Amino acid sequence: MSSQGMYSMTDGSLNLRQDRLTKNSPIMAGQMKALHDSCYVVPEKNFRVIQDDDPAKNVAWRQALQRHEEQIAKQKGFNETVMGKHFAKIASDSAVIADENENRRQK
Repeated sequence: MSSQGMYSMTDGSLNLRQDRLTKNSPIMAGQMKALHDSCYVVPEKNFRVIQDDDPAKNVAWRQALQRHEEQIAKQKGFNETVMGKHFAKIASDSAVIADENENRRQK
């Protein structure tokens, strides 16, 4: 860059068109790059993205799936126990109500 750099000699304002980094930093901060940007790399070709055929990713996926299925099985068992107790309580309450009604009729 010249000694004049980014400053305009006429009015002293910044000329952001000359430097790409200075131009893009405040404007692009926190925004996604456009697909047509020359710096964009599709996920399959991006070395930072863990690919689906990575053995470590497959092991982690299987472990996560196993933990999820175990959690679902545990929750299903808990739900069945709660519902069983709920229906038993309904049946015992019905029996108590029937006994109380029978006692009232006999008096």
